[in-house]
Amino acid sequence: MKIVISFILAYSVISIMKIKKYTKLLADGDISGELDTTHMYGEFKGYAEDLSNISDGIESAVNKQMKSEMMKTELITNVSHDLKTPLTSIIVYVDLLKKCEVDDDKAQEYIKVLDEKGNKRIISGNPFFVPDNYIESGDKDTPEIESIRQI
Repeated sequence: MKIVISFILAYSVISIMKIKKYTKLLADGDISGELDTTHMYGEFKGYAEDLSNISDGIESAVNKQMKSEMMKTELITNVSHDLKTPLTSIIVYVDLLKKCEVDDDKAQEYIKVLDEKGNKRIISGNPFFVPDNYIESGDKDTPEIESIRQI
């Protein structure tokens, strides 16, 4: 009888140690490991399988989040490019108009307003006017961003 009790106790301790080790890996963020349940039975096996399912769920959630972040970055990059191109052309044309001699005071006033709004307000307060290398790196404290904030 003592042998049977010793065997059950040893089996229980080994199973608990395996589950504890795997739980520690999950707690440390390592979801790549697997819990061997081949020699586990009853409640130990059920608990171990539940832990494995949690690991699979975490991995799935992390993959979805990474995909979502990549899609957001791609959208921002595309929108940024789509907005920068025509607005840059407008700013260049305003610069050309400033160099022309315009006799109409009202037209000169319009050119002045376009210049001020185009070069300062459109770029400085708009999150779509960030350098492409900023979007790719994710670094919010680049010198380019600081110079755009100062415009």
